[in-house]
Amino acid sequence: MKSISTKLIIYITVLLLIVCGSLGILADIFASRSLTQSIEESLTQIASEAVMIVESRIEGDFNILEVIAAGNKIKNENTTWKNKALMLNDQAKNIGYLRMGVADKNGILYSSNGKKSNIKERDYFKDAISGKNAVSDPIISKVDNSLVLMYAVPIKEGSKVIGVLTATIEGVEIIPVIDDITCGKTGKAFMINKEGTTIAHSNIDLVKQKDNDFENVKNDPKLKSLVELESKMIALESGVGEYEYNGVTKYLGYAPIKSIGASIAIALEEDEVFAVQDKFMSALIIATIVILIIGIIIVYLISGKITKPINEATNHLESISQLDITKDSSKKYMKHKDEIGRLANALDLITNN
Repeated sequence: MKSISTKLIIYITVLLLIVCGSLGILADIFASRSLTQSIEESLTQIASEAVMIVESRIEGDFNILEVIAAGNKIKNENTTWKNKALMLNDQAKNIGYLRMGVADKNGILYSSNGKKSNIKERDYFKDAISGKNAVSDPIISKVDNSLVLMYAVPIKEGSKVIGVLTATIEGVEIIPVIDDITCGKTGKAFMINKEGTTIAHSNIDLVKQKDNDFENVKNDPKLKSLVELESKMIALESGVGEYEYNGVTKYLGYAPIKSIGASIAIALEEDEVFAVQDKFMSALIIATIVILIIGIIIVYLISGKITKPINEATNHLESISQLDITKDSSKKYMKHKDEIGRLANALDLITNN
């Protein structure tokens, strides 16, 4: 037969487990929600800041090219397009471009390195000849087959576009900018264009291969959640979402670069997000164990104070049941103002009667 002390320890232990377990579950739920909300806000903010960095870089290059395109040397009709291009050689080196060039209205591009090519079908040329500043996706140059970015601004005589000024920079030049945009240990940035093609990534091979998840999902249905988010990206929306890639669940924050019709995203692995929560839960479990141990010790000490007078009263009753009325109740317990005191006084009354 279990003693009252043992039962008290069991009951209190079960109660503590229920209370601590309930508090732990609630804490886990609130911590999860708080972490998710915090990381979503962080990713969205980082993506927006990344857009500002890239747009600032693009705008800076456009400003430089606009100043050069407005110069009399470039607009001089008495100078051939070829000679104009050669005049740009020193400027290209000073600025840090691979090369610069000028194209006539037919798309014949004369480069500062002396080479000639036709860019009539390039989208950046079409935009520039129509009067708009343009920058290309990373492309394979017809000049030397390298991966490059092409900037283009119109050359105007008054309001009339007479040609296009171009600047060629290394296509991987934007990669350091992308690499600098991080979040935690696993958070990496990438950029896609309006077709969903990867145009900037820490893995340069994906850029060279023109990796496109809208095509990849046809062979890998697991990319569906990522493609759904990228659909919002190419629609130039901003936001945050969750997806799975190569068996790893990630959070994605994204924002548009409206000036070039592209979008930047920051992807962060879910495991890193909840690593803090895992540590919190481990600490909570340890705290629960400590509380249980302390609780059992306290219950053991308290139960001793409760059961000791009960045991004495039980022994007293057993003596009375054997017609032994020589024993008196403990004066100490008779002074109690609780049930123990009432019991001791009642036993004393029995023996006195």
